[in-house]
Amino acid sequence: MLRFLAERSTTLEGAKRLKLEKRAARFVILNGELYKKTHQGPLLKCLDKEESEYVMNEIHEGSCVNHAGGKLLANKIVRRGYFWPTLMEDTKSFARKCEKCQNYSNRIHTPVAQLEVIKAANPFDKWGTDVVGSFPQGKGQKNFMIVVVEYFSKWIEAGYSANH
Repeated sequence: MLRFLAERSTTLEGAKRLKLEKRAARFVILNGELYKKTHQGPLLKCLDKEESEYVMNEIHEGSCVNHAGGKLLANKIVRRGYFWPTLMEDTKSFARKCEKCQNYSNRIHTPVAQLEVIKAANPFDKWGTDVVGSFPQGKGQKNFMIVVVEYFSKWIEAGYSANH
């Protein structure tokens, strides 16, 4: 593609040449680098195999630490401004090799046990508490959240704590 855009010549003829010209209309060369045009506006830098593997690994280990799977990884790569022809297949394959992506990807996580409704007959009959965390340390070195729920009214109170 880069050679065709730079020289505007090819050995292809007929339908194959027309197909290449149509595809080439979606690309542009800037400062010797190949970019893909998008409908949203920004250009996506086209990467070779080695660059794409590096970018995929960096984004997966960096901003994709929630291990949500191949499609989300591909979307994050595009939002960062990168493209290569096998992007979707590569990210899905990459996610299939990651054990955490398999556990946390976009699928239905059914509970181990049957969930039951907890009812309270009167206000203040039943309370629930939970400690959530650890979060990044905030003001006053607090990195846990304490949540209290009153079951009758569904009233929730939350506060922060330095330790659980």
